[in-house]
Amino acid sequence: MTSWNRFSITAVVLSTAAALGLPSVSRADQHVTCPVQQVQVEITTPLGGWKTTPQGGTLSKTLVQDVGGTKMLLCIFRVNKGEFSVMRPFPEAFSVCKAVKDGFNCK
Repeated sequence: MTSWNRFSITAVVLSTAAALGLPSVSRADQHVTCPVQQVQVEITTPLGGWKTTPQGGTLSKTLVQDVGGTKMLLCIFRVNKGEFSVMRPFPEAFSVCKAVKDGFNCK
């Protein structure tokens, strides 16, 4: 296949994706997925004879947020009537990360 044919096929694919309203993702873009879709949270502090049961939750939203002066990616889980979050530092290789349903789109 000649480079002109590869260019033509790429142009057709990209223009079709744009016509369908699909988001464009360049080769430099990266999708960072939350580590899990469901969590089980439990207290690990000694309770002196008191008992608790583990609480389960599902991923409810994602945020890019400053935590203690550090830009972080947060995956937030709905656990009963509260929230529980896990986080990781903002990837240094990217300047922008947008929170999406199951993680983050970074460029």
